Amino acid sequence: MTQKQKRATRTEYWVYFALIFVAAIPFAIARWAFRLLAPRKDRQNRGVIRRAKEQAHIVTPMIFSA
Repeated sequence: MTQKQKRATRTEYWVYFALIFVAAIPFAIARWAFRLLAPRKDRQNRGVIRRAKEQAHIVTPMIFSA
C-alpha cells in the first residue's frame, strides 16, 4: 500500500467515524436522559460525548472489516 493509499484510507476512516459519531449522539442523549429518570448504582454514567465516541469506535472498524 502506498503512502497516498494509506492517507486516503485513514481519511475515509475518520469521515465514517465522524458520521457515526454524529449519528450516535441522539441515542447517547436518550440513554443519558433515561439513566437520569431510572438511576442505577451499579453503573457509572459516562456522559453523552464519551458514550457516542465509544459507539463510533466500535462500529467504524466493523464497516472496514466487512
